[in-house]
Parts: sequence; C-alpha cells; structure tokens
Amino acid sequence: ISKAVVRLKTQRVNSSDVPISLVELGDNWEETTVTWNTIYSQVYIGNTINTQIISELETWYEFDVTDYVKNQASDDNKISFLIKDLSESDRYIYFYSNYSSPYLHPSLVITNSSLSTKNITENKLSGVIYPNPAKDILNIEVPNNDAKEVLIEIYSLQGQILLKHIVENNEIQRVDISSLPSGNYIVCIKNRGENNYKKLVIL
Repeated sequence: ISKAVVRLKTQRVNSSDVPISLVELGDNWEETTVTWNTIYSQVYIGNTINTQIISELETWYEFDVTDYVKNQASDDNKISFLIKDLSESDRYIYFYSNYSSPYLHPSLVITNSSLSTKNITENKLSGVIYPNPAKDILNIEVPNNDAKEVLIEIYSLQGQILLKHIVENNEIQRVDISSLPSGNYIVCIKNRGENNYKKLVIL
C-alpha cells in the first residue's frame, strides 16, 4: 500500500470552518445495531488520524489515512473510522452517504503501486473510447449495455481516480476531460461485475 485516502463529499453545511476528524474505531460493531448514542459505550474509539476544515458545499474532501490502513491491513484486515467534530459544537454537516449514487458516496481509495499501460490488452467488446489520443472530450461507447449502471473511471498512472462517469443507457457518452493535463491515463469500464481497462492519451 503506497497511499490510502478517505473521500467525502459535503451536501449541506450550516457553519463555516468546521473541523472534522477521522478517528480510529474498533471493528466490533455492526451497521444494523450501533447508533450515534451507543457507539461510545460499545466500540473502542482511538486516536485522531486526520483532520480537515470543512467549509464548502458540494466539495470533495480527502483525509490521508495511509499509516492507519497499513497497520490495519497487517493486523486483521478490517478498517473502521469514526467521523467526528472534535469541537463538539452545535453545528451540522451532511455528507453524501452509501445510499447515494456510486459517483457521490464516501469511499476509501487505496493505491497499491504505480499502474502501467504495458500489460493492458484492448477488448473492443467491453467498450470503445475515441478519439485516442483525445483532447477536451472523450467519447465512450459501451455496447449491449443491459446493466442498470456502468461506471467509467479514469486513473492516473499512480493509481489515483481522477474522474468518474455513470453510463445509464446505450448511447455514446461524451465525457469532459478538459480538466485533465496532458499525459497517459488508464480508463476502467466497470460493467456487470467486470473491470475492463483501456489506455488513454490526453493531448
């Protein structure tokens, strides 16, 4: 593991500059039984891992949890966090939850090593991207899409997810890539439980 971050997107904030922390949490809990007012008596709560000042709506915030994830992976391979306002002031923040679309929900992004385009075999049956090299707009065509959702992800060669796009029909998708600098990338098409990777060059 070279890097691990927790990504949260704010939905509503009733106050500016709220310090939100990720805190170590024991693994002896179940989502269906623990509640906000019983967690402190039922589950071990440890040290603060990382803190971010939250102030903007509809904004992604990243918490670096690399060391904690490495320790947990070498222990029991289970990873739990508590998201907490350590100031315990009367403020609230809404983050998009697991019930949001895959594009918005919280995620733990773990990078194991640098990616390479050398060993990627192109499979046109899994989808087609063009033009390639591309600039500003990338067209993505997923044939015979009978899945409810197909997720397109664009990665840097360091394994960082830079862009996500949801395909909900069989139409050709026009994806805005103008925010990505020139270079080599990996496109992942996630369809019906399979991940298909393609090389992409952005001019």
